[in-house]
Amino acid sequence: MLIFVDDFSRYCFISLLTDEKEVHSRLALYVNLVEKKFQRKPTAFEMGNGTKPFPRDSEAYLEEQGILHGTAARQQNGTCAREMSSLLEMAAAMLVDAELPGRFWPDAIMTAAFLLNRLPVDGTSEVPYELWNGRAPVMDDLRVFGSLAYAYIPKTERHPLDPKREETVFLGYAARFKCYKVMNLATGEFCTRTVDYFDEERKAEKSGTVLETSEEEDFEPMSLLADRF
Repeated sequence: MLIFVDDFSRYCFISLLTDEKEVHSRLALYVNLVEKKFQRKPTAFEMGNGTKPFPRDSEAYLEEQGILHGTAARQQNGTCAREMSSLLEMAAAMLVDAELPGRFWPDAIMTAAFLLNRLPVDGTSEVPYELWNGRAPVMDDLRVFGSLAYAYIPKTERHPLDPKREETVFLGYAARFKCYKVMNLATGEFCTRTVDYFDEERKAEKSGTVLETSEEEDFEPMSLLADRF
């Protein structure tokens, strides 16, 4: 997992990696995003104290772009450590509350980051999202992670006589559209859908759904915090 935290706004971006070799491409994407948004490149990158150093190709890229980089001094490491701890604690708590197995930790982590960007930080009345985007976030669309969601099935994906909605579990927010990431409880398919109705008082049923599977490949959500305490 690769986390970028803007030093001014505390806005964070998360990239879920399958291999360390992806660090370079994700770093370049982030630099490109910042440059397009603010018409200037990031001034510097600081690695959190205790994390792995930048891969050599990433160091070469930053030097080529004229961007300073290094490891944060121990006394300056609080921001990185707090952000990581908050993300892990929120993700573990959401999985436990939703009674979802540990294999859904990537969805919980991404949702935790989405929420953290909309929560106030010390020293300012504005939230990271507002400082980063210049406008207040819309809060009306926030929903309880893991709740039951009745998602609309587009006409192109169903027969005219088929049901218009499917029973899903809510797993997060779409990046660019006013939709939600959900998983079909019958098929296990992940998709982005508009949702007609959330039943936030109910947990997703495990019996007779894809959640009723062997837990051999799963882990306890609280194990996310095993190396934090």
